[in-house]
Amino acid sequence: MSARFGQDYRNDLPSLRRLPVQTMSFGAIPLEALADVSLSDGPSMINSENAMLRGMVLFNVRGRDMGSTVNEAEQRIAALHQPLPKG
Repeated sequence: MSARFGQDYRNDLPSLRRLPVQTMSFGAIPLEALADVSLSDGPSMINSENAMLRGMVLFNVRGRDMGSTVNEAEQRIAALHQPLPKG
């Protein structure tokens, strides 16, 4: 899930952590009960396609063919992928 908050919340991390999130079972709970909320450096722009976030990685290929480079990249990404726990 992604959300974009108003500038007032983005400038006040404690207020953002206390932002109420409505749940079906427990009513309103603070955002910090659901997520680690912190500031970090990131991309200057987040792209989306069909309302889904999209990330791109660009790199140059030198001294190799494109097919083996793409295969190696896919294998490395698959090795890093960990399935989310149920629930």
